[in-house]
Amino acid sequence: MANKIRTPINDEVSVPATIHTANLAKGTFVKIVGDATVDVYDTEDEICVGFVVKPARDADGKGSIQTRYDYLIDMQCDDAIAAGDRIKMGESVGGVQTVAKWTRGTDNPELVVGICWIGAADTATGTFLFD
Repeated sequence: MANKIRTPINDEVSVPATIHTANLAKGTFVKIVGDATVDVYDTEDEICVGFVVKPARDADGKGSIQTRYDYLIDMQCDDAIAAGDRIKMGESVGGVQTVAKWTRGTDNPELVVGICWIGAADTATGTFLFD
């Protein structure tokens, strides 16, 4: 499968998300807590991915966020990647570009290209927020 850019993200386009805590106020900063799922950003060493633009009325309900990332992309994984993992470009497999999990303390910080939005197993297709 070729890479699929699902949408460029800008001030007019938000990302649909499951919002864990009901009725978070618009503008509340959020972190990834599961596949396409966010919750309130409340600890300093976590990754803030954006803020709520359409709150969910119920716990684990549908809403949307505005994110600091530029693109929402589907790509093949090089090893398993979980939602919330930082990513780097991976090995090319049979001419198909992939992404791999970035590891703190091992990988160069300049290699980070985004974060996993919906995780996937090795060689499966995941969804990623790209810088």
